Amino acid sequence: MIKIIYIFLIVTVLSFQQCINCPVDKVQIIDNLKNNKKVVSYISCCGATVTNSLNVSFYDSTKSIGISNGKIFYVANGWFLHLEKISIDTIKVYYTGVDIRRQKNKVDGIVFIYELVRPSRNK
Repeated sequence: MIKIIYIFLIVTVLSFQQCINCPVDKVQIIDNLKNNKKVVSYISCCGATVTNSLNVSFYDSTKSIGISNGKIFYVANGWFLHLEKISIDTIKVYYTGVDIRRQKNKVDGIVFIYELVRPSRNK
């Protein structure tokens, strides 16, 4: 148990250090979805957001990545985010963090399924 807490503290400190210069890191892009849409996941660390906010936004594939159709998912103080394309109209979002600020289940005919990933307790 002490090892798990120690590892968690190290990961948290390193995550805070990455936010010093206010980066926004794209984690993943999934395209070729229904209605010519794509989904982008990213981690932001600055501005009005809290440290390590995990975000998933919806985009039209014909527009630049900077023109968002809206935020689908947002969780504060997370450290892991992964998208899985189940089909052209279904995306599964794996994430850590419990401070969920926004979570939409269906947008423009695309379904979003969410799964909270818990740390492993292997000894």
